[in-house]
Amino acid sequence: CASQPNDLNSVLILHMNVENNDNIFTDSQSTPKTITANGNAKTSSSLAKFGGSSGFFDGTGDYLSIPDSSDFNFAGGVWTVDFWINPTAYSGDVYLFSQQTDASNYIAFFRDSGLDVLRLVVISGAANVVDVRASTKPVAGVWSHVAVVENGNSYYIFINGVDVTASGGTDADRAANYTGTFQICAVSAGQTLNGYMDEFRVSNTVAQWTAGFTPSTV
Repeated sequence: CASQPNDLNSVLILHMNVENNDNIFTDSQSTPKTITANGNAKTSSSLAKFGGSSGFFDGTGDYLSIPDSSDFNFAGGVWTVDFWINPTAYSGDVYLFSQQTDASNYIAFFRDSGLDVLRLVVISGAANVVDVRASTKPVAGVWSHVAVVENGNSYYIFINGVDVTASGGTDADRAANYTGTFQICAVSAGQTLNGYMDEFRVSNTVAQWTAGFTPSTV
């Protein structure tokens, strides 16, 4: 079964439960968004956290893109993005989601290869205005639940329900209403995930967690 429940604040839910080797990804919300699989992004029954399949990305140009929507406007300062991930291996920066108006204005959540940790950045006018860093990253070869949360001026990064926020957790700056496509597992179609992802959810206007929690097992 699906790990993430549908709720009124979830604006995108990808269970990734379709036929093996299918490049169709479906949004399970009542008004579904159009998901485009780029490169060789597909579902795979080789590994899954829930439902028998997950999204597989081979690390070379594989990502999902979704047209801009007001649902991806995080300027209100209260939102959550969470998912399960099972990286095969890390090579370079690994972007997990992003949205760009242009190269000088964007939000991105990624594994920073230089620091070897998860990192959330908000870039405005080419300046880094938000920089939240975790103390670690998901372990390769195992499933981990990851969540990044903004609740007003407080930012959190969780791995398996543990708050791993190491720096930048308090910041009055926040994302703008970007106009580019929302990308999963890429930024500008580059630096993509090599591995598996399941149960990707975007929740707007709600901070799902602001303290340690136990990820759902069903």
